Amino acid sequence: MKLQGHFAATGGSGNDIIVSVMSEEGFINSQNRHGNDALWETEGKVTVGDIDLSLPNGAATYYLIFTNTFSLLSPKAVQQNVTLTYLSRQ
Repeated sequence: MKLQGHFAATGGSGNDIIVSVMSEEGFINSQNRHGNDALWETEGKVTVGDIDLSLPNGAATYYLIFTNTFSLLSPKAVQQNVTLTYLSRQ
């Protein structure tokens, strides 16, 4: 599987977000503050960026997370165009 696309954030003083892709297990651990097992993550806060990630084969649940938790008072708007492509075996 391939996850590919582009995202952009606006709002607040920095127009910034953190973007992550996690497995279901990594997401649960992150929500409970037990580390960050991201399969992919931006290097800190960003305004715009691209995702080009190959995901492991097999059925699974993945989370694409746009995080603004560091900005307690400023809401953000995120535009994204992301595609998940399944590669068939023939």
